[in-house]
Amino acid sequence: RSTAAYDYTLLRDDNVVQNGVLTVARRTANLHLDPAGDRFGTFVAARLQATGALILEPGLRFDHDSATGDDHVSPRLAAALPLGPRTTLRASWGHYYQSQGLHELAVPDGETRLNRAELAEHRIVGLEHRLVAGLSLRAEAYERLTSHVRPRWDNTVNLYNVFPEVQSDRQRLAPSSARARGVEFLVERRAPRGLGWTASYA
Repeated sequence: RSTAAYDYTLLRDDNVVQNGVLTVARRTANLHLDPAGDRFGTFVAARLQATGALILEPGLRFDHDSATGDDHVSPRLAAALPLGPRTTLRASWGHYYQSQGLHELAVPDGETRLNRAELAEHRIVGLEHRLVAGLSLRAEAYERLTSHVRPRWDNTVNLYNVFPEVQSDRQRLAPSSARARGVEFLVERRAPRGLGWTASYA
């Protein structure tokens, strides 16, 4: 079980213009929160020989988060097709939910409730080639489509502040969706004994 404790107090005087007159508006906040919750997940998958050399691996994941009341089922599918003795074409697709952590609550910005889980759809196509001495090369093209994007707070003018939440340019950003895509190259050494390593560039 996870717990968190927030104690936050704010007292700020802002200069505002009302009816053409410069006045002072006082802004205060006094928040004391103790969020808590349990989180767990379970995953099942099956490895199937489809047709010829094609291998399919369908899967299903269930995630529960009592702090946000989230219960999610995520389908996933991976496929591998050997193109030769050392080369394999791979593809994968799946849904991934990410719940907001108790430590990620933006209390200084006035938030008192956790947001619902973000949903990301992953799409990956890659080509892997195995070399000698346990080395392998892999190139992947990926795309991540995110919905239920978690709102965030940011400063639009003063980007570097010790206490960014007290600045007057603080804004809440709530995008409806997000997309990330690109290409990644990996070199990996798998060793039953000794040192194994992975290097990547995206």
